[in-house]
Amino acid sequence: MFKATTIILAVGLSVAAGAAGAWERIQTEAQYRERVAGRQITLENGHVTFAADGSASGQWNGTPMVGSWTWSDGFHCRTLRIGNNDLGTDCQLIELQGNELRATAQRGQGRATTARLN
Repeated sequence: MFKATTIILAVGLSVAAGAAGAWERIQTEAQYRERVAGRQITLENGHVTFAADGSASGQWNGTPMVGSWTWSDGFHCRTLRIGNNDLGTDCQLIELQGNELRATAQRGQGRATTARLN
């Protein structure tokens, strides 16, 4: 009985984990413009909107954030400034799952950040 319950529980957790991990990569600029551009991306400390015209604006910890974005070789490349702090340019791998957006820095090789897409 214990073995059967353990196996069923393990299989159930694997299925649930697979369903929860169904991230869809945004692969083209057209997909990005259709599904992300113009929508507010909200994180714990602020928000940003990447507009269809290539501009970016928002706030981080109450400080204005401005910048721009382009699409390059399957990655969203953004240049941002928060107040007087220049964050430079980073090309990010973008994935969506429902109203969640995951951006992974350094062309998908760096830190991943998950945010809400409004």
